[in-house]
Amino acid sequence: MNEHVFVWSRDDRLTAIIGIVLLALLYLARLHSYLLFHTLAEIVFIVVCLSVLVMAWSLRQFLDDDFAVFLGIALWTVAALHIVHVVDYPGLGLISNSLDPPTQVWLGARLLLAGSFIVATFFIGRRTRVGVVLACFAGYAALLLSSIYWWHTFPATLLAGSGLTPFKKASEYIICLLFLVAIALLWRRRSRLPYQSWRLLLGGARGEHRGRVVVHALPLRGRVAEPHRPPLPRGVGLADLPCSRR
Repeated sequence: MNEHVFVWSRDDRLTAIIGIVLLALLYLARLHSYLLFHTLAEIVFIVVCLSVLVMAWSLRQFLDDDFAVFLGIALWTVAALHIVHVVDYPGLGLISNSLDPPTQVWLGARLLLAGSFIVATFFIGRRTRVGVVLACFAGYAALLLSSIYWWHTFPATLLAGSGLTPFKKASEYIICLLFLVAIALLWRRRSRLPYQSWRLLLGGARGEHRGRVVVHALPLRGRVAEPHRPPLPRGVGLADLPCSRR
């Protein structure tokens, strides 16, 4: 009768403590420098994404489907795009030294993440050709980066003097919609997933969705300024930075 009652184990408590410590360190980093905070936060996200792939791939032979493997490959691709976003972020600017390209990369990564949550639900109870999946995600990343840094065909997302473009704002709402669809699909297929795993997946999808909703509910102006952030081009405010809207 009580088989579904969640009990905090020693590992659960240790994980919670580590999470709290990481959040505290990120908060302290933000007090010192927004660039440092942003970089550390992205590194944590990237490590988590890579960890999911490593765990899913290691356990694949014990799993009945490739749901976790597909999601792991998707997160690996998202992590790779976030690495590009970090190294090209204002203050580092190791690639373009501009605001728009890292914002475009970030947007492309979030669209991929939201879409992958939807597609992954169709692999519950099914196997897939991992090579094909890898090729599809690698192709997406290559096309995205090429359209931003070489072909310059990706729509503008952040312009000096005018801030966020309508395309960027509309894309944020599309991401919200995609996560809502993913939540609905995960809920419908929850009986085919382990008890705790579908709760965690739903929590992650809801967290991303609520983050997007809260961002759009808040005014862009009037936020607390960070004195140690990198200098910005004229006409671009702190609220227009990629990831400051998360």
